[in-house]
Amino acid sequence: MLLLRRFAPSRALRAGAPRAAAFLAAPKAPGAGWKPFLAVAAISFLGNRDIYCEAPTEELHLSKADESLLVKILDDGVENLCKWALAPASWWDECHSLRLGGLKDAKHFTRRMEGFPIRLQMVSAEWEDVSLKELLVLSEASETCLKLTFDPVINSMTTRLRFGDGRARLLRTMTNPTLMGLISAREVDSVLREPEKLPDGTVAGGGIGLQSPLLVDKVKESEWILALAAVPPSAGKVRAVDHTSGFIFQPCDAAAKSGDDCKGRWKVHYILLSEAGGGVPLWAADKGVSKAMADWFTAAHKEWASWR
Repeated sequence: MLLLRRFAPSRALRAGAPRAAAFLAAPKAPGAGWKPFLAVAAISFLGNRDIYCEAPTEELHLSKADESLLVKILDDGVENLCKWALAPASWWDECHSLRLGGLKDAKHFTRRMEGFPIRLQMVSAEWEDVSLKELLVLSEASETCLKLTFDPVINSMTTRLRFGDGRARLLRTMTNPTLMGLISAREVDSVLREPEKLPDGTVAGGGIGLQSPLLVDKVKESEWILALAAVPPSAGKVRAVDHTSGFIFQPCDAAAKSGDDCKGRWKVHYILLSEAGGGVPLWAADKGVSKAMADWFTAAHKEWASWR
């Protein structure tokens, strides 16, 4: 078992509430313990159940067997994300340098994946003088996360069900139109696993699309999961499928490894294999993904810089 522990960063607040600099240091309520919280497609995190409003679960449920099956699939999926993040440049079909303000060694990688019309993409960059806790806050994905105030792609998120003793959840994401409206708003259903720390200090978490063959082909013995995956999108919505996605945070110096609140140098990997759906041309779908990833780095770094 590679995974050691889940993280419980302070939750972010919606627009109009105190900014992250305030709640990063906020103490928990007296007697409150950290419990499973909420998340979304890029990735899921933990927070304090005592201070959020319950999201509707639509009467969804999972048997213990189905929970175990999905958690196993998610663990395998996150292991793949880690392998891709650490793969040599020669494994990728293409690698280009990016200019992302304030970040070093920023690169964009792409690779054709057998069985998928779209490309696997990864953006990686070195982030200096940042703590793990800050990175988790910036990438946290939930109904009330800080990312909703600065990420131009995400419109809303709804946790539909938490399971696996807090390790995983079903999450629905609504996106905003992108590429000047060429790609309209999308509905995305994902199964997500909370970020956990590996023995070398790397923190990894990610998700798999509920309708993706990466999941559906492995749950054929579960009629309930197959039925859930077959439910059509909400009325008037176009469904996109994030086949797999996640963040990998890799400590690069002793300071980064010395504690969650300690500032150091981190290598941040954002990985996404996403199919836009709705008949969008492949070139536009690939462009939309790469832009969304670069936009997160730029906007997250700008938000982080505003705390200093």
